[in-house]
Amino acid sequence: MKTINITKPLLLISSLCVVNQVTASGPPPKLESAQAKNGKAESKWVYSTNGVHSDHGCNAKNNHCIAPRTAADPQDPQFPDYWISDWTMFTVLNEAASEANPPPYANPPTTLKQSDYKVSFGTSYYDSTYNKAAAEKSADKENYGAMMEYYNDFCLPIFGKTIKESETDCAFVSLGKKAYYITFDKSNNNSEQAFPEPTSCCQFSPNNHPPRTDFLKHLDYWPEASKNLNNSVQAYYWKALWSPGAEQQILFAYAFNNYKSPEGNMPRASEWYQHPQSFFFSGMINQGTAAEPDFIAPIISQNYTSFRKQQPNPELWQNVVQWCPAKKIQKCRLFPDQLKGRRK
Repeated sequence: MKTINITKPLLLISSLCVVNQVTASGPPPKLESAQAKNGKAESKWVYSTNGVHSDHGCNAKNNHCIAPRTAADPQDPQFPDYWISDWTMFTVLNEAASEANPPPYANPPTTLKQSDYKVSFGTSYYDSTYNKAAAEKSADKENYGAMMEYYNDFCLPIFGKTIKESETDCAFVSLGKKAYYITFDKSNNNSEQAFPEPTSCCQFSPNNHPPRTDFLKHLDYWPEASKNLNNSVQAYYWKALWSPGAEQQILFAYAFNNYKSPEGNMPRASEWYQHPQSFFFSGMINQGTAAEPDFIAPIISQNYTSFRKQQPNPELWQNVVQWCPAKKIQKCRLFPDQLKGRRK
């Protein structure tokens, strides 16, 4: 299997999205088993996510990566079984400002100057029921769920690229336990197609499923961050990675509204529940090039803008199967030890 060269990000991101709205119909495509045929060869492509995307590193000694709660902590919200949401992404470019005014942020951030961040957009699609019935009958019961994050005009800046190099469409997708990174070319877009023409697809992990509906149980409740936005949110983070004593501080966090609300402008017609407010995480500091010497994105925040309980059209997942054929798929290079001697 060939390898696409992608430099090391500070964090293998959560979740995975598309700009055009699709609705449900038809059965999902069949999934291959995600169990690795060669454990040693595949181990470098499996990452610890504290139980959010896999059970790698979780065991009885650490309570299977289930975070402790106190009697004073609020009840954890959950994702619906399936949903679609547009979002606005704020890529913070001012490190000092992000340290002085940490997330979660409002939309737009009221504690930052407009010059402190770059604005871009995208859409997430999520379906926890994808392939679930088949997985329950198989030996690999974790091989279910689907999620896509589609980045419109500006790809997630975690791969060591400059801002200019990141100005393209891309998507992160999890189908069952297999996760992919896909790039697109808008210049070849057909108005009748839901998505632009894909230009590349690589697999960045054989074991990286979408967050489960109750994934917050793997993250610590964050009382301090929950005070932001006038105490209107419940924030959760991977505490061990963001603690001052961590070898390399990495932020991986979510905020949900701490109140229930309807979808859109339909208070009587829709169910009221706690909506996710934002997903925020560490970006990267790139040493840059002569043309663009410094690219600093210490914090990235995806703020949800139209979260709704709507099941994505299974054709979306069929497209991914076609874009990323199992027999031709290349592996993404995320870390230097995945392609020794060829570090870019």
